[in-house]
Amino acid sequence: MAAAYQHDIEVEQGDLQTDIDMFHMAIKKGLWNGANEYITRHGVDIISQKSLSSSSKGWTSLHVAVDAGKFEIMKKLVEKGALLTEKDSEGYTPFALVVELNDIFVVDWMLNVGGNELLTMKINSEDDKGDIPVVLAATKGYKLQRND
Repeated sequence: MAAAYQHDIEVEQGDLQTDIDMFHMAIKKGLWNGANEYITRHGVDIISQKSLSSSSKGWTSLHVAVDAGKFEIMKKLVEKGALLTEKDSEGYTPFALVVELNDIFVVDWMLNVGGNELLTMKINSEDDKGDIPVVLAATKGYKLQRND
């Protein structure tokens, strides 16, 4: 990894110590070439690794790309094996997160890639009564259309 690239990230974020955090920061900044270097170095398993930093919410790289609005990186991560069903520490999948962010374009893309089962994945909660993405979508005003 180029020293200038590492310096840019350290200046912005501060004390990033793990490669996972650096990988996630590259994604957040939209630096696919830098992120892809981490995939090359560590293998595709890094894609589903969760950040260990206290502020990360246990996000995978796909959660980070969704939150940052980096659609092209989302597509590349999914092509390399990122799972739309991977949950963060609060039980949110990347799909549930994109519904929360109200991005209908990405919601539609994820449904085309991952299928309608994404709508019924339960979000973890301590009382086991977590919302499901279709409920989150309905509260945002989305309507499920059937293409029969």
